[in-house]
Amino acid sequence: SSDLDLDDDELARAIDLAVKRAPQLRSLDDQTARRRLGGFLMRKGYSGGVVQTAVDRALSAPRSGTGPFFA
Repeated sequence: SSDLDLDDDELARAIDLAVKRAPQLRSLDDQTARRRLGGFLMRKGYSGGVVQTAVDRALSAPRSGTGPFFA
């Protein structure tokens, strides 16, 4: 099912973008961060379901720990 593969690729790209963007939002409260990150992804052309999943994944990730830190 190539449609599923396409959806998976789209979701993976959206999650990747969201995770990279999330550190810029860490000073905001959760609701504001979710709204801004969702708006960012919507402007990139992702669908509502993809945006919701990507935002959930990005903002549920630990805010500190391993990985790059961008100030």
